[in-house]
Amino acid sequence: MAVSIPSLLIDAFCSVVRGLYLLFFAWWLNPLLKRDGQRRLRKQVSRDLPFLFNEFGARPVLTSSRDPWGKILTLEAGNLFLRFARDRGDYFLDIAPTDFPNQWAPISVAHVVITASKPIYTADDLPPAALSFRSFSELAPMLQSEFGMLQKAYSKENYASTRQQLRRVDEILGISEVRRLVRTHPGSMRENGDIQTLGL
Repeated sequence: MAVSIPSLLIDAFCSVVRGLYLLFFAWWLNPLLKRDGQRRLRKQVSRDLPFLFNEFGARPVLTSSRDPWGKILTLEAGNLFLRFARDRGDYFLDIAPTDFPNQWAPISVAHVVITASKPIYTADDLPPAALSFRSFSELAPMLQSEFGMLQKAYSKENYASTRQQLRRVDEILGISEVRRLVRTHPGSMRENGDIQTLGL
């Protein structure tokens, strides 16, 4: 297969530009962009989900979750950790109990578990509607109304059974369907492409 001269020139030009960026700009611009991304995400969460701070005393915490552009924010509210993320126009929220801080689950999967009218054993036991949201403000009414249920399900006494239900949902739906539930822009999803999600 022959490689055309214009494509080689474009590749060479891109490599030179990338090298110049790394040499002259990356060392000081990337930290600024990361801080700005973190600040904007914090501001957006405070604006769109004020009840977390007012009613549940949410506070930012440091975690091992790292994003090179600073678009991950972790809050502790009651017995829950909430990890908010923004990536290329998509919004994500994962939750974990404070007693088991490495056992993250997407809010959409936790929503399926806490709203199920009976224990989940098969696909027939799943609630009919999946949770989807295009912004944190769109998620706010559901999260505010179900936050008490989430805290109860993720409490030390109840988390073992909640964890079993989360695993069952994962097994029933399979990872591709769980990723579909996590996707915040259901209309823009590619059917057969890899979908990058945070927290899965």
